Amino acid sequence: MTRLRLLHALAPAAAAVWLVYPVQAARRSPLGTCTVVSVGIDTTKAYTGGSLSSILGEATGQTFVANDTLIQSVTVWRPAPQDTNYAPMKFWITTVDAVTGTPQPSNPILSGDTLVVPFGDHIHATAIRYSFSPPFMLPHRGQYFFAIQNTCAGYFDLLFDVSDDYPLGKAWRTSRTNFSGCGLGGAVRLDVDLIFTIDFCDTVTPVRQGTWGSVKARYR
Repeated sequence: MTRLRLLHALAPAAAAVWLVYPVQAARRSPLGTCTVVSVGIDTTKAYTGGSLSSILGEATGQTFVANDTLIQSVTVWRPAPQDTNYAPMKFWITTVDAVTGTPQPSNPILSGDTLVVPFGDHIHATAIRYSFSPPFMLPHRGQYFFAIQNTCAGYFDLLFDVSDDYPLGKAWRTSRTNFSGCGLGGAVRLDVDLIFTIDFCDTVTPVRQGTWGSVKARYR
């Protein structure tokens, strides 16, 4: 059963982003132009009765299908009432078992940035955006798992969707690892989807040199 954390109202404050640890990327793409293609679930689809929490080394993530191999950014959202939160949020991408669709946290292909986004405005959901410049290069097209881990300090919550608006994947939560080095633990499937956006670089579609196109697309 999906564990929910009820939303708690906190005092409003100005928005800010802090970068805590440097990125540790497995591979990066070469520089170049591309058309941005976005997939995911819009914040208007977010469930309003609660959110998904991560604490003590847990990570909340989403399996997804990559039809392009270059990722420009991944964004998730913290609920608006959680407008003051200093918990570290570490980004991962791992492989997925091709038969069962289960994430393989023990086989990461990206150990990424850890962000602290302390303040929101108490009105809008707080965007947590992991950007890659140049774009991060996946080994191949196919299914992957991205996860946002609490690195054993504080806790955070993320918005989710209950309407299966992204049928090509599901949300998963990894286990607590605060007594075992705070690495990425094994994953359990949740019957929901994260609210998320992945911006891919579509290298098939040609664009004019020095410009960026923008295409909004969702896999239905």
